[in-house]
Amino acid sequence: MSIKLHNEEKPIILIVTGPCGSGKTTITDIIASTGKFIRISGDEIKDEHFPEIERITDYPEALEKVYIEMFQKTKENFELGKNVVIDYIILGQKRIDEYKKAFQNNLVIKVLFSSKEVIIERDKTRECWTAGEDCVNDLYDAFYKLQGYIGIDNYIDSSEETPEETYSKYFADLVC
Repeated sequence: MSIKLHNEEKPIILIVTGPCGSGKTTITDIIASTGKFIRISGDEIKDEHFPEIERITDYPEALEKVYIEMFQKTKENFELGKNVVIDYIILGQKRIDEYKKAFQNNLVIKVLFSSKEVIIERDKTRECWTAGEDCVNDLYDAFYKLQGYIGIDNYIDSSEETPEETYSKYFADLVC
């Protein structure tokens, strides 16, 4: 599956981001299960290299290493002509600009951004680790401030949807 740009077939780099508990891993798992995207998870890279670190944001050097490896893996797969879906919190204009510069019109960014109450509840009830209400609030506010930069049309409120409904409504056309 590719998007057609300037009469060339190019792979898609799809960033699925948002606060902790927003559903990134669930959605990217569904996308990867189609067999048309390679899934790159920042959490998996973090766990591979820094399993002892619980909150990587408290360790800026380790976080930077995760971002670098995630970007390198994305670029390698892109150069091989493979579609990539990224599952991680990609925050800040600098970080986003890095991806925009490298992948240009082949980059799609979607922010899973349900109501704050829904995200907090999802974070509390997930089976893996939880970030906690303070972290969710901080990330929610940070993503809110980026709406103008990323584009409000790229923000997805899945508060009233199942993961499958969210996939069908917002991602299936990218994956076909």
